[in-house]
Amino acid sequence: MAESEEIGIENDVAIHFTGMYLGETGAMQAIFIIVNRMDVAMTNIDVTISFSTVNGDVILDKAKYNLTEESFGILEPDTAMPIYLDIPPENEENFFSTSNMEDLVYTIDEFDFDEK
Repeated sequence: MAESEEIGIENDVAIHFTGMYLGETGAMQAIFIIVNRMDVAMTNIDVTISFSTVNGDVILDKAKYNLTEESFGILEPDTAMPIYLDIPPENEENFFSTSNMEDLVYTIDEFDFDEK
């Protein structure tokens, strides 16, 4: 991480979209990398994420996720981990409406965690 300054935000937590996963049952998940550039280890993370196209087509609208220590582990300082976030079936077409990944916008709207 020390040699990859373009990943994450100094003294903060950031996400980077990396792609989509289509499960065997047709369920769709957005794959993000969550990057911890803070000096504390984090567990039991509550995160709210919005994800849309630049045209306003909503993929996730302030979707809340709980990354527990049991299911996700500990996000150590200066590390990155993948997270798979379920996409509501009614929003899947909004993702496929764009062919350019540069036309996707995503934000962390809320972020809370336990310090480990």
